[in-house]
Amino acid sequence: GMANLNGEAWTENRNFGLRVLRDLGFGKTPMEENIKDELLNLVNKIDGAKERPVPVLELILSSTLNVTSLLLFGTKCVLDDPKRGNLVKHTVKFLELLHCDSIIESKPQWLSRLEASLPFTRTGAMRRTRQVLLDFIRDRIKEHEDTIEADFNRDFIDGYLRMVKKHQHDPHSAFHERHLLGNTAELFLGAASNAPSLIHWLLLVCAQNPDRVQARIQREVDDVVGRHRQPTWEDRRAMPFTMASVLEITRWKVMIPIGMPRGVQEDTSIGEYFIPKGTMVLANVMGVHRDPELWENPDDFDPTRFLTADGTELSKKPEYHIAFSLGKRNCPGEMLGNVQMFLYLATLLQKFSVLPVDGRPLPNLGCLTTTCSHPSVKELLFVSRQ
Repeated sequence: GMANLNGEAWTENRNFGLRVLRDLGFGKTPMEENIKDELLNLVNKIDGAKERPVPVLELILSSTLNVTSLLLFGTKCVLDDPKRGNLVKHTVKFLELLHCDSIIESKPQWLSRLEASLPFTRTGAMRRTRQVLLDFIRDRIKEHEDTIEADFNRDFIDGYLRMVKKHQHDPHSAFHERHLLGNTAELFLGAASNAPSLIHWLLLVCAQNPDRVQARIQREVDDVVGRHRQPTWEDRRAMPFTMASVLEITRWKVMIPIGMPRGVQEDTSIGEYFIPKGTMVLANVMGVHRDPELWENPDDFDPTRFLTADGTELSKKPEYHIAFSLGKRNCPGEMLGNVQMFLYLATLLQKFSVLPVDGRPLPNLGCLTTTCSHPSVKELLFVSRQ
């Protein structure tokens, strides 16, 4: 996939992939409408729970992945569809495994390969769950090859297959089915591993801080949107505290503490440091986001750090807020993630108040290990505000 490509192959795959997704509505009104449709379904499911505990991450993940699935596959991840029913459960399992170890895990490559071959290890379990996703994508690619239209892209797979065919006789082509498989898996897992967990964290913060955070967001929703109209992405301009809460959760809960490896292509100097060609460089996102020289009380969840002094507007986002990484290889899903987090938070708090199950106090939410980037609290109560 794109994360493992370099040079022209990376440039062509990334530029083409983003162009296809934009043509399909990525970052535009059609994508927002799909999100709002999914939110209506989610609200109905939560209503149907009759104020009993609900599995937050599984519900949010299945909801948000439907938006991603429409872009990538042209269809939703329908839970009762035998082809797709286990996909969400396997994705949840993959995320739990992904976030259950220390911030930095150093071991020789031979040991990593050995672990991946053993079924009882974390690495082996991740490999099996990832294989389920790859098999699912291969099946979707085969379906698309059999049904592709002559000049109409239904989704990302259609667009990429068309480029593979267009360049099939070019020995230097950057477009291959193996890249399509990898790119699709990266986009799917990227969408699954960030926004759903961050929405989950936002709801936990609201449940733990009913007055300081939850009530303030609900006041903004009531004042700007009311109780009946669906919130829109445009509403963020008049809801600074809600949007600041989205920015703060991406600072406070870093999904990927250490960024993807980058390679230095030529000898470089940064300040007093000389970095020779070929050096591997990684962004310490967690270090930046918890640096007390950059953030006051960095271990605290405090949306007001993104507001002007009077609290009425968003301040300019500082350059050291790097939740979606840095440079040209930053996460292409930043826009989708921000739209989803804002709309899910605003809509759910418009309809419900969020409470801990049985009034039990929630654990410390501010821990720093990657174990804590995936919430251990799986259920919450949603009490109707109507």
